[in-house]
Formats: sequence, structure tokens, C-alpha cells
Amino acid sequence: MLDSAGNLIFDPTSFTSESGPPVSRERCNFTPGYAANNFASVNLTAPDGAGFVSAACKNGEIGPLRDCGFSVQPIQMPSCTPGQTVQLSCKSDDAPQVLRICEKSEALGGVDCTLRDSLANGIVKPSGTALRFTCPAVRDTSTAGTGGYSVYRAPLLPSQPSEPVSCTQF
Repeated sequence: MLDSAGNLIFDPTSFTSESGPPVSRERCNFTPGYAANNFASVNLTAPDGAGFVSAACKNGEIGPLRDCGFSVQPIQMPSCTPGQTVQLSCKSDDAPQVLRICEKSEALGGVDCTLRDSLANGIVKPSGTALRFTCPAVRDTSTAGTGGYSVYRAPLLPSQPSEPVSCTQF
């Protein structure tokens, strides 16, 4: 819908953005019954509680840019202050490992993330690698201002072993 000057009219919705303001949508005239067939519901479960990023690679994917074959790093990383830069110094034991930093959920723990959605992604070598990212707020936290992240790893190549990675936050 347009106003008298020919500009689009926007109305607030019940949704809010990450920073809090309402999300607006373009005003339009709905016809009767427009949404009658726009609803569906289905129950889904992820295998072993994991997403596709933690599922095995099936098409020969290798390297740090893939979105499969990752597992949760078995160390508990410290929390951080949302909006602050986090610097990690990480080392692998023998073989290079891909380390991916993802958001964290209070309800779900680690949140599998694709390369595109990751906070940081890099190849960790036995000689050491530094990673930097901005600390995110924990999703669905019961305490405002809680920051944190989850760490996933995968061997760089399928022929290499999956090894723990040790990281120090500074």
C-alpha cells in the first residue's frame, strides 16, 4: 500500500530484531482466507541430536570450508563478554584439524553452524594457530548479558585422525 506521496507504508509486526526494535512489514490489503492454506506442522528429529554439520560427509568433502564431519570439541570453553573480541591460541596434537566457532544456546548447548554462520573457522596446526571473533550473546539465556560460544572440530582430510585441540583464551 502507498501513502498519498506514493511511498510504501510499513507496519510493525509482533517480531523483534536482535537489538530489540519491532520488525516492520509492508502494508497490504489481504483478501479473505488468504492464509487458510499457509500452515503446516511436522515433527523432526536430528540424528543423535546433531545437525547436518555434525553428520558424516557423504560426498568426499574435505578441507576447512565443508559443512559436514564436525564434532563438538570435548573441552569446555570459558564464557565471554558479548560484543568483546575473543582471541584463542589453539594447537592440535599431530594432524591439522579444522576448528569452527559457533554460537551457544542455554537450552541446547552447542549450536552446529555452517561456515557461513560461523564466528571463526580455521586450520589448527600442531605448531599453533590463533583465532579471533566477537563474543556472541548466548541464545535463549535466562540471564541477560551472558556470552559464550561452542567449539567444533574435524580432521582436515578424511585420511587423518580426529584429534582434540587445546585452546587458551586470552
